[in-house]
Amino acid sequence: MISDPKTTPDSRAGRIFFAFLVAAGAFVVHFVLYQTNGLLWSLAFFSLFTPLIDFLLPGHRYEWKTVNNNLVVNQHGFTLIK
Repeated sequence: MISDPKTTPDSRAGRIFFAFLVAAGAFVVHFVLYQTNGLLWSLAFFSLFTPLIDFLLPGHRYEWKTVNNNLVVNQHGFTLIK
């Protein structure tokens, strides 16, 4: 999935720059080239530049939290032992 944290830049500034690039690319595809699906084409194209953006604007890489099989979190955020 293109919008997954692994395919978007790590830093906040990088994500803002990435969003600007995607929006500008979509504008060009829609209103200059007169093609449909400009947002998808732009998003797919500029996702290729994510490693470059991460190099230029470094940040902490997102990591999914690991789940311990012995613990459960209820709706109030308390941790209970099974």
